[in-house]
Amino acid sequence: MADPARQPPVWILTGMVCALLVIPLFFSIQILLIEIGRPDLTLNADRSVRLYELTPNWSRIAPILRIGVLLAGLVFLWRKPDWFLPAFILDVMLHVSGWILIIGNPEFTLPTGYISFGLQAVAGWLILQFGPLPGR
Repeated sequence: MADPARQPPVWILTGMVCALLVIPLFFSIQILLIEIGRPDLTLNADRSVRLYELTPNWSRIAPILRIGVLLAGLVFLWRKPDWFLPAFILDVMLHVSGWILIIGNPEFTLPTGYISFGLQAVAGWLILQFGPLPGR
C-alpha cells in the first residue's frame, strides 16, 4: 500500500481538471453558436466569426474533444485512478495539436493556450511529484 503522505492530492487534481475545462467549454460554446448560425450570441460577433473562419477544422474540433476527455479524466480520477494519466496525456496531446495549428496566426491574441499549458504543467508536476494514483 502506498504511503498516505505521498498520495497525490486528489482534490487538488480535481480542481485542476475543472479549471482545465473552463477554456475548452468557452471556445466550444462560441464555435457551436457560430455553427448553428447564431454568432450574435457570441462574445464579440464580428471578431468571433472572423476568428472562426481563420481557424483550421482540427482546431475547431479539439476543444470539443478535450471536454469529453477531461470529463472522462474526472471520472477516472475518482473511479479508476490508473486510467487518469492516459486521459490527462490525451488532453495535453489534443491541446497541443489544436493550438499549434493556430499559434502562428497574428489574429489569435488571447493567452488561453498559455493558461491551459500552465494548468497542465502544474497538474503534471503534481502527478510526477506524488507518484502513481492509488487505486480506490
